[in-house]
Amino acid sequence: MGLEPTEHPLLGAAVPLPESDGFLLTGRLSPRTQPWLADHMMLGRVVVPGSALVEMALRAGEE
Repeated sequence: MGLEPTEHPLLGAAVPLPESDGFLLTGRLSPRTQPWLADHMMLGRVVVPGSALVEMALRAGEE
């Protein structure tokens, strides 16, 4: 489907955007695949910690 692996634990694949040099990065965050997310629950819902968002943004910037 055009997905290229990224070798990143949170962003698993990249898709080149047509007619540009950009990429769409994708991944799935789940307490089943990332057990540490279960430590970040509030009112029964997972809250992604800011450090994980920064890590994903830094990885996206590297692409």
